[in-house]
Amino acid sequence: MAPAARSRSACFLLLCAAIAVLAVLHTLKAASGLSVVRVMDGETLACDDGRMIRLIGVAPFRDVPGDDRAAGAGDPSKRYLERMIGGRRVRIKPASPVEDQRGRIPAYVYAGEILLNGRMIRDGYALADPDRGYPEHELFESYESQARTSGLGIWKTDRGRSGAGP
Repeated sequence: MAPAARSRSACFLLLCAAIAVLAVLHTLKAASGLSVVRVMDGETLACDDGRMIRLIGVAPFRDVPGDDRAAGAGDPSKRYLERMIGGRRVRIKPASPVEDQRGRIPAYVYAGEILLNGRMIRDGYALADPDRGYPEHELFESYESQARTSGLGIWKTDRGRSGAGP
């Protein structure tokens, strides 16, 4: 084979290898489901790709009628979620492709191995959502009960008082 033909063959093989590497990287990124997000409120994330995500099973304290513990303190659920995410990429596992009335996709959101939906409730910065059916409902309710009993997060003001809280 002539030197010019070998050179063209080498360039062609190099180009094919580069395309293959880019394809693998794209596939890995898509499969990882990692997204950069901005916290909109205590249950809503805005993804860098334009999707709006609702943390399934989470009811922020601002949604509790007659509960004024969050009044004047901003949104404790939002602040806690911002601290948990801390600029990291998160993995989003949609629970349904159907959007809610606000155009959000219900999903489970992970920061590393931490399921943020459950952690917010367990640490006392959100309530278990009583209005939506989801597989972890009983687990999330037990997290809420433990947080209340232990006086965690927003429940700190209720520690030691029976029947307190929403």
